[in-house]
Amino acid sequence: MPQGIVRWFDTERGFGFLDLGEDAEDLFVHASEIVGDDNRKVLKEGQEVEFELGEGDRGPQARNVRVIGEYAADTPVGQLGTVSWYEPAKGYGFITPDSGEAEIFAHSSAIIGGGVLREGQRVAFMVVPGEKGPQAEPLMPLGANAAPAAVSDGADGTITFFDADKGFGFARPDAGGEDVFVHAKTLIGTVSLAEGDRISFTVAESDRGPQAHDVRLVGGQARRGAPAGRGAPAGRGAPAGRGAPAAGRGAPAGRGRTERPRGSGAPVRGGTGTVARYDAERGFGFITPDAGGDDLFVHVSVVRGSDDGLYEGDRVTYEVRQSDRGPQADRVELL
Repeated sequence: MPQGIVRWFDTERGFGFLDLGEDAEDLFVHASEIVGDDNRKVLKEGQEVEFELGEGDRGPQARNVRVIGEYAADTPVGQLGTVSWYEPAKGYGFITPDSGEAEIFAHSSAIIGGGVLREGQRVAFMVVPGEKGPQAEPLMPLGANAAPAAVSDGADGTITFFDADKGFGFARPDAGGEDVFVHAKTLIGTVSLAEGDRISFTVAESDRGPQAHDVRLVGGQARRGAPAGRGAPAGRGAPAGRGAPAAGRGAPAGRGRTERPRGSGAPVRGGTGTVARYDAERGFGFITPDAGGDDLFVHVSVVRGSDDGLYEGDRVTYEVRQSDRGPQADRVELL
């Protein structure tokens, strides 16, 4: 049976990583897979364990984990920190460790389950030597802009976006990985959600990716707004002034997101613009209005005359409609 050393374990959230030795990637372990005579569902950094190798929703993970001994007290351990800056278009950023040490470089290739990070997001990570200094690897997102909870609230994730008019949105799982699609028809005990709501749910795979089922609101009624200081969900817009989206078909030469004028908001009735970001797998993105103002959220369901959806750099016309989250693009057509 394979053996490893507990590299890091978060007792509050109930997961961590096992060190499998040189030339082997650290292995994810969840508290539910810990077995033993005392029925304790926690591990300590440095403990020696044996386990079976299994597959989870987000890749390899340890199953039937049993503690078989202690290890040296100086075993390298993991850390917690906060994303201080991240550029989705370039796939890298920096993390500020809770220890108060210098910022750590983070690359998208180190994120467990893939995806992107957002400024202010809580993460768990190991520090390893890199070509240009220490860097975070592996890297586990801990939820959307969430500080570590003192106790478990029974939730599985946080709503990062929800369109009450169209009845769908996305949730960021506490265990990390890509956002999960949430549809209003799967809600139990409530008819709508709002950004920042904590929910419990199960996950099932579909042709378009992971989808939430049996969605329940945790901790009272849905809030009608996002937590203070929160912006667009991860991967749905680059930080202002920190780079331009990759050039796509039809993109004006030299165009950057920092070069456009900033207005007081989106055009009232509509106009023309350029697709700044678009996730074809999830079917949503953002349009930068030619008239200035904030980028507009666009969903594949409102795109007309294009079976392929949209691409970064596409020139489009659109109308604007209001939702609980603000103005969104509607009746979008390619120019």
